Amino acid sequence: MLHRLKVFTAATAVTTIAGLALSGCSAVGDSDEAVPELPQRLCWGAFAGSEVAPLLPGGEEADVRGAAVFDLADGKDTATCTLYIDGNTKFQATARRQGTEDEVDWSSYEKAKPDPVDVGKKGIVWSNGAAAYFVCEGAGSSAASGSVVELSLSTVGSPDEEKVRSTLPSLMRKFVGFAQRELDCS
Repeated sequence: MLHRLKVFTAATAVTTIAGLALSGCSAVGDSDEAVPELPQRLCWGAFAGSEVAPLLPGGEEADVRGAAVFDLADGKDTATCTLYIDGNTKFQATARRQGTEDEVDWSSYEKAKPDPVDVGKKGIVWSNGAAAYFVCEGAGSSAASGSVVELSLSTVGSPDEEKVRSTLPSLMRKFVGFAQRELDCS
């Protein structure tokens, strides 16, 4: 009788633990859940919602926050756009004006084992992000003229890291082109 009680207790514990583990898999953001509707254009108009959607986990509500206009002038050295799904950051685009190339520090990305990407003066991509920089050689009237502009993209909770790593280089090329146009860089 004691043996049966131990077996029953062990079986109940295993079933309970398995049930809890599986219930955690169906939390918000599950890859089976649809990505919420995104704006047609997001992050200053730099990206189409349809380009970003495949990188995102599912959820109920999307919210994009950041300045409406891409601006690195008048003392502003950073512009950030963040896409939240159900209140959690899931995609972010950041532009930062640096004085020189020596100020670009990607040492924090080394643990992610980035691969080089042919974008801007230098670019890298890793499992959930990408970074690039270019020297803004503008017509002289741009506040960013002569500056180094560092761009980064990051994703959180994507259901398909391979898709992220293969898609981010093209998004970064679009981001570099967008930033160069907006800042009047050649």
